[in-house]
Amino acid sequence: MTRSRTCEIAGALAGLLVIASAPMRAAASPDAGVAQGDEAQASRPPIGLKGVELEELESGASPRVERLVVPPYYQEDAGPVHLKLVLPLFFSRERTGKGARTDLGLLPFYWRYREGASKADVYFPLYWRFRDPSFDTDIVLQTYWNRSDHGYNFGFGPLVFAGKDTRDDSSYQIVPPLFWRLTEGKWSFLLAGIYYDRTNGEDYDLGLPPVFFAGREHDETYLVVLPPLFWRFTDEVAYETLNVVPPFFYKTRETGWSFGALPIFYLARDQQWARTMVLPFYYGSRWGEGRSHYLPFLLSYYRHAPGFSQGGSMIFYHWYWNEGDYLKVITPLLWLWGNERTDDNRVLVPPLAYRRWSPVRSDVMAGLVYWDFEEFHRERTFAIMPLFAHNWSMYEDRWRTWVAPTFDFGVQPDGYHVRLHPLFYRGKDGVGDHLVVAPVLWHFEDREDDNTVVFPLWWQFEDLQHAAMSRVVFPFWWQFDTPKHGDYSRVAFPLWWDFEDGRKEKRTTVVPPLVWRDRDASSTMTGFLNFIWHEGRIKGNPFWTFQMFPFLAVGHPAAPDGSYWSFLSGFVGWRRQGATRQLKLLWIPIDLSD
Repeated sequence: MTRSRTCEIAGALAGLLVIASAPMRAAASPDAGVAQGDEAQASRPPIGLKGVELEELESGASPRVERLVVPPYYQEDAGPVHLKLVLPLFFSRERTGKGARTDLGLLPFYWRYREGASKADVYFPLYWRFRDPSFDTDIVLQTYWNRSDHGYNFGFGPLVFAGKDTRDDSSYQIVPPLFWRLTEGKWSFLLAGIYYDRTNGEDYDLGLPPVFFAGREHDETYLVVLPPLFWRFTDEVAYETLNVVPPFFYKTRETGWSFGALPIFYLARDQQWARTMVLPFYYGSRWGEGRSHYLPFLLSYYRHAPGFSQGGSMIFYHWYWNEGDYLKVITPLLWLWGNERTDDNRVLVPPLAYRRWSPVRSDVMAGLVYWDFEEFHRERTFAIMPLFAHNWSMYEDRWRTWVAPTFDFGVQPDGYHVRLHPLFYRGKDGVGDHLVVAPVLWHFEDREDDNTVVFPLWWQFEDLQHAAMSRVVFPFWWQFDTPKHGDYSRVAFPLWWDFEDGRKEKRTTVVPPLVWRDRDASSTMTGFLNFIWHEGRIKGNPFWTFQMFPFLAVGHPAAPDGSYWSFLSGFVGWRRQGATRQLKLLWIPIDLSD
């Protein structure tokens, strides 16, 4: 049954209910009938209308309505539409002309309609029959059969359902809950009991749980049989396959293969490399022309390649050789290493002896006591540790002697040093010189700084690069000068304090507790005990103030015409400044300006 047929049936049943509930009345006069009919139709929503009837409603057509009511008989004529009812059993509706149609019903057992090539017959509840140019449908109880030019639908609910549609190349067959088969184009799905099969072009998934599973997605496939007994995976792009029968696996690739039972043994072969492992007995690998062999249970290994060799046994013996660089160790007794290309060789017997020889140097150490290290034609160091050591150069005037525990003396082309640890240090080189007599005197001088400390009284630090100096004669004199910026700070503690800031043109001088003076570019303020004199200029206008704090204050404000005086900081006072007049009584300002 199509949606339009369903709407028509619903509309007819709704119409019956509306008419049955309306008050029965005889046909009125033509004018009154038309007016009342128009008002009733305007208030009704267009439920179930289509085609000609919908066009008439939307165009505002108002046909003449004539009614005849003889309960339970009802008759209505509205233009081409004729309706007859014998409530509640009989229903007849006929439309003539354009959109001709007939509806007949013997409720609730029989109903039919005819409209052109479309028709329907219902023998409720046994049989439903619908005919239309595009489809035919028959329903007998729970069985339905629908067919059209592009397919069919069949059902015997709830046991069997089937259908086909050639427009989207789809079909379905369902026997719930045992069998389900759905198709659409290249996609299909089949579920038969516990067996499933899904396909989408060349991709698929199928299985019979828990016996086997298989599938394909693009270039990758899988197959699982009685998991976890057998697994197989393939990748056609990477040319790889993997087969697993736990604990064994076998993997192939384009240039080699791998086989093993992890973690017991593992074999792998490729064009450029190979691996072999049998734990805990052996592990071997190959890379190009190189080889590695490991025997874990013996703590031994051996690696070799063209120009390279390395190996060892337990923790006692190891060797290494790589294109001339070599190392041999018999721990902890003997170490030999060096380079065969440069004929540089070394031997160590810790902690007893050390020997190094080559074309350019010779080093000897015996028992951590005797040391003789020589770099031919450059320098040599001789020592009897820990008492004496001497180093000298063979091509320049440079030597150094150290005698434990305090003496250290040396000479170099641009200076010397004398050190008597930890009391006296004197030295000079091409950069600067220093003198330390600990803990009293410290002097360090170079191209940038000159610093002297006579502990704890005299401290002087000069920055020669920036012409800055700090000097302290503790605790009486403190001086910090930066002439480049015009900054000077001096304190003769505790009697005199003087601070000058050249960039701000400001200077403050204090002789506590009697006199202090503060001066900047615009004013000068001088104080002596509780007397204060302040004078200067503000925007070119001079001013002055004299105070005997806190009793009296008089002055001239920064205005062409003005003066002021104050007693007890405003208990009584007067200010005149230009046009401003102000009187203070009991610290309360009173404006007396014009």
